[in-house]
Amino acid sequence: MKAAETTRNHVTIERVFDAPVELLWRIWTEPEFIMQWFGGDPNGTVISAEMNLSVGKVYKIKFADSNGSEHTAFGEFTLVEKAKRLHYSWEWLSEPGKISNVEVEFLDMGDQSKLVLVHKNLHPDSSHEYQVGWTNAINKIDPIAKRRVKR
Repeated sequence: MKAAETTRNHVTIERVFDAPVELLWRIWTEPEFIMQWFGGDPNGTVISAEMNLSVGKVYKIKFADSNGSEHTAFGEFTLVEKAKRLHYSWEWLSEPGKISNVEVEFLDMGDQSKLVLVHKNLHPDSSHEYQVGWTNAINKIDPIAKRRVKR
């Protein structure tokens, strides 16, 4: 199941994964997993992922597109409820001061889990394609989850 909605200042994406919610949480929050999926270019790579997963603490993720362009996203965690909800600010190193907010909900469905991502307060002058970027990044999670579940 896929659902996506975009308005001028927010993006919403819903996806169901064939993986338990605890695994989906780990894939979203642990650097070793983030290194495997983050970034909107299907052939891009993650250069570094730093996470201090506590309210008031920060994260920083640097990644490169297949054309060599590099991007750095960073922000602060505002809500951390393990395997349930994660809220954080979002800012690009290349677009200082254009701060938006990401809210991710993890819903336990037994052997499956549902991810609901809302990226809101998007700056109208941002050069980033949030709908495409998040969709492509989230598409990379499914094979990671399937490999982990089969172990």
